[in-house]
Amino acid sequence: RNYAVFLDEEFNFGVLQRGATALPNAAAADIFGRSFAGVTVLVDGSFTITDVLDSSGAVAADGTFQGSYAGGTNFSSATALTLLDSTFGAWGGEYDANGPSGPDSGPLRVFVSPDKQFIGVWACSAGGSFPVDCTFSVWRAQ
Repeated sequence: RNYAVFLDEEFNFGVLQRGATALPNAAAADIFGRSFAGVTVLVDGSFTITDVLDSSGAVAADGTFQGSYAGGTNFSSATALTLLDSTFGAWGGEYDANGPSGPDSGPLRVFVSPDKQFIGVWACSAGGSFPVDCTFSVWRAQ
């Protein structure tokens, strides 16, 4: 196992890579025009994992995105991803989703590993409660 995503009760979130000797120093080409797949994790208010779902997403060349996770939820970009911090490989955007529990939307953040082969994503419902109304995904480049 070469990657880990961390999350704590103060909403600190990031991607770690075993053996990395530098920060990501990311650019659009690192995630734009690429597809990713892995799992999405749901947690309760105590950070106990309540569900783990197969999931995937694709980022188009213009930073828009779309994807899905098991159970019938599909999501897409309400806004294109924008680079927030190149040093730490962080992007931000807004999503729209539709699934069994109805429509949803809100902010999301994407963090890339230094080798650009792994991303961590959090997405939280606008006006929702952290961490219950959020999803946390770990995806490998395809």
